[in-house]
Amino acid sequence: MAETDSRPTGPRDADGARGAPAPESQPATPPGPSPRSPSWLSYKVGDVCRSTGAVISEILYRSEKSFIFLDPADRLQCEFDEHACIDGDDSMAQASDLVCQARLNHFSRRIRRRAFGLVASGLTRALDTRTAGDKTDFFRDAREFLRFRRREGLQFVYLLSALLSVVAISAVSLLSQLLPIEANGRSILLAAHFGSLGALISISQRSRKIAIPRYASRFYAVAGGGSRIFFGAVFGAALLLLQKAGLVLNLLDSNPYALYAASLVAGFSERLIPELIGQFEKQLRPDESPSVPSGAPSPPPAETGDSAGSPSPSRE
Repeated sequence: MAETDSRPTGPRDADGARGAPAPESQPATPPGPSPRSPSWLSYKVGDVCRSTGAVISEILYRSEKSFIFLDPADRLQCEFDEHACIDGDDSMAQASDLVCQARLNHFSRRIRRRAFGLVASGLTRALDTRTAGDKTDFFRDAREFLRFRRREGLQFVYLLSALLSVVAISAVSLLSQLLPIEANGRSILLAAHFGSLGALISISQRSRKIAIPRYASRFYAVAGGGSRIFFGAVFGAALLLLQKAGLVLNLLDSNPYALYAASLVAGFSERLIPELIGQFEKQLRPDESPSVPSGAPSPPPAETGDSAGSPSPSRE
């Protein structure tokens, strides 16, 4: 029998001649991982975020590194690349703190959404541009906006409560002029009316300078404005009582307009009536001997005849 050639044969040419042996096949190298775009680049309004499970109500910002949006309840939501964003968790914590402040102050929907926009802008710059060791305050604009809006809102409530208190006191005072009330009672209520007007003028002049605690409630602002007007009315009435008692402004008995003008000044000033009452209190106290201040040198002892330095009689 003829021996058969068991060697591997290569591909044959068109004439059927045997060609060179085919090279041994090499295992195929698996292809490298292809870069994949973040899933949030395809999100649109109404979709559900895969990482948070929230419905996208409004898209605030989107990039290769991060995606920031609002859900139907106006909550700020964020999805970011943890490997590409430096200190992303810290930036999210600062943004969440500012969002909580915006909610605690009961802003209107328009102001709250504007605050969320500034927070989202700061969070975007923090996630996309922060470098290692960067100490930049990316949320400065949002923080200043919230601080100003909070102070402005509380000062407006303070001024509005003061104005309503003046309206109430003025209504009672004017109504008393129409009722059969004793003349002295009507005068006291009228003086209280002018005192409250003076307090309102004082508040209007320094409304921007009134110090209100950072996290004060609206009830605190209402109580502050109403109490300031109340004390102004009390001071105006107290000045009238002191004048009728002959303790102050005795020359104004024949000029009621000047007396009511003085009541307005008493309501405007927060120190006038307390100082007058303090002086009246001193007049009611019994005379007290002045005490020697501590640390003062004691007077020298009186000299006697033996120690006065006079010459003693000589002995003979």
